[in-house]
Amino acid sequence: MWTFWPYKKVEKESFIGFDAPADWQKVVDFAESPRSSYEEVRNARPNQDTARAAMSALLENIKFENCKINEDYVKSLGLNPNNNK
Repeated sequence: MWTFWPYKKVEKESFIGFDAPADWQKVVDFAESPRSSYEEVRNARPNQDTARAAMSALLENIKFENCKINEDYVKSLGLNPNNNK
């Protein structure tokens, strides 16, 4: 038995890849920013409309029908990427 987490990743680093939405890096940068004070959090916070749009786009991009199966990755594990069972 194989267990992978997550099986979906941005681009093609796993079984299934999806495109990073526009401005996604701003959300990532905020999540990884220093948080020792409220001022640091406020200064790192992206525009809320931009962040909301990026999060909404992420939800759309990670829908299975919008993802790309990384066939080479799946085949390298000895699995059949076209097996729907």
